[in-house]
Amino acid sequence: MAKFIEVFGIKIEAYTVRENMQFLEEFVTTDDLNIVSVVSSYMLMAASGDKELSDFIKSTDLRVIADPVIFEVAEERFEQQYGQVKKQELEEQFLRCLIRKKKKVFYVCDNEEQRKKFENYIQQNYSDLIIETYGDGIEEDKTEHIINKINSGDADVLLLNFHSPQQENFINNNKHLLHVRLCVCMGDGIRSKYPVGLRISKLKGLLDQTLFKRKIMKYNESDR
Repeated sequence: MAKFIEVFGIKIEAYTVRENMQFLEEFVTTDDLNIVSVVSSYMLMAASGDKELSDFIKSTDLRVIADPVIFEVAEERFEQQYGQVKKQELEEQFLRCLIRKKKKVFYVCDNEEQRKKFENYIQQNYSDLIIETYGDGIEEDKTEHIINKINSGDADVLLLNFHSPQQENFINNNKHLLHVRLCVCMGDGIRSKYPVGLRISKLKGLLDQTLFKRKIMKYNESDR
């Protein structure tokens, strides 16, 4: 069985949680910066019309599938991986790993409301995690301030939670300035866990899935 799924010309590893964790545990101990993309259908749709974003995703050290619908469009069946993504097992094991290894985390997002929701989620489920949060965006005029906060906090792991390609542009432009071991572009792959309105988010999710599958069909037909 192939260990990857190809979508819009991007090869994404179809690893199990255990296989992904082997990489992540190594990444948090290395001296060099490693970049992980948490891949959603939204990110892939954005990349299908953005070569720079597509190239960035391809260049990352690991691509982690966070959206079950990506497995649904694969030519092969990945039942174990599909079930693990549905249960969000990797997220839990990764955060438990950071707690166990006493790694420091810095989380950056769009706004204060989103920051508080994430912070509350961490407090309720992973209260021993060493984490600092920032919720004022990553616009260009704030870049120096954000980088100084990240580096002064001596963080091991940077979590970026923004829509693509905003988070990818930030890390691509500033990776040489960051002193972290691991940057996770978590964006649309995880943000749905902290819903603003459950009914609205479910409807939007269904519409996004339908659009994603249609775009895949058109892409595959044009590629023949």
